[in-house]
Amino acid sequence: MSGQPVLTPPRVTSLRASELVDPGRQELAGHLREIQYAWSCTPAVAAALFWKQYSWFVVQVALGDPRADLSLAAVQLQLAMDPPYIAVETTPTEAAPDDDLAARLATHLIAGHLRPFVERLNAMTRAGQRLLWGSVAHALAYPLAERTTDPAREVPAFLAAVGPEVAGLVDVDASGEIGRRTCCLAFRCGTPSVCDYCPIQRLDRPGRRAVGFGADT
Repeated sequence: MSGQPVLTPPRVTSLRASELVDPGRQELAGHLREIQYAWSCTPAVAAALFWKQYSWFVVQVALGDPRADLSLAAVQLQLAMDPPYIAVETTPTEAAPDDDLAARLATHLIAGHLRPFVERLNAMTRAGQRLLWGSVAHALAYPLAERTTDPAREVPAFLAAVGPEVAGLVDVDASGEIGRRTCCLAFRCGTPSVCDYCPIQRLDRPGRRAVGFGADT
């Protein structure tokens, strides 16, 4: 994202993830309105930009701490319009972590935490679910590519093992460079921005698949 948003006064919202995703509460809608104002964008774009950041931080916790309790009621959040935009706090579970990382992510991260957010954001703003899952796939792929010896083969295979939500949403070359197959819609802001790994940057490269840029991108 680019530009210099001006919000007076700065505000920090502290709550649990279960409260943020609750349809009966207004904190998520309020935060998305702040993003709309700051970046001069539509509700769907605001949802995509929020989700790109939120899913990144939650995924890094999931990958870095196998004992982290990722249930919505256990995750404490802080949201702000100034850095750090999102802070995620978890507590360890008593149970031993599952040795199968892909299965653990599918159960505790995707189904138990992220899917309710994706469905809520889609219902609120019509931001495409595939677009939103693309941010999750990228957040998973980036650190995994650094840990594998054959990222072009291993990362896509791992994402497929995690589940259909994130399978096939990134391209990974032999060097570990990652390209998204969906866009975070930052180019639709008042001050447009295009990420290096965005499909817009790669439309003229041979072997790349062009994608549409509607709300379901």
